[in-house]
Amino acid sequence: QGGGEADEAQFGPMPTVDEEGEEGGGRPQRESWMTDAPDSLAAAFGQAPKRPKVDPFEAKRTEEERQAMEKYLEEYNKQHRGKSLLELQQEGAFSQYRDEQHKAMKRKADDPWGKTKGQQAEGGGGGQPWKRFDRDQDLEVKRQVNNTDFMKLVEKSQELKSKFSRSNVQTSFL
Repeated sequence: QGGGEADEAQFGPMPTVDEEGEEGGGRPQRESWMTDAPDSLAAAFGQAPKRPKVDPFEAKRTEEERQAMEKYLEEYNKQHRGKSLLELQQEGAFSQYRDEQHKAMKRKADDPWGKTKGQQAEGGGGGQPWKRFDRDQDLEVKRQVNNTDFMKLVEKSQELKSKFSRSNVQTSFL
């Protein structure tokens, strides 16, 4: 990039590597201090040495002790643990609650489930204050605008001389 000839004159030629990685080829080779992060920052760049985490307080057990412990845990789990929820579901243990599950899924917004006592006393209170947009209902023309109402609308719109002017209507929010 800039001053390559001056650098070669001052520091000597840069070592090169060919396509197979052998020295003396065509590509310049950088020294390891240029490409490798220092040990204190190596982990941030994914160059940290892969050392297994070692717990200094880990109990050292032989293979026979480990196998004996695994065997004991398997027997304990067989005797004391129940079936998993997946196994119970597959066996049909929850089939008697199917109607209740269906009702819970179909529960309406006015149902008091999940509301505080205050909201239940108000008669819902926790519902949304707006209604959902319904294209058929909201775009329906409720009443026809007669000629006099239309003329009043046009007169009021004349008060706004441009889109940046202020209205003549006095408003106070205090």
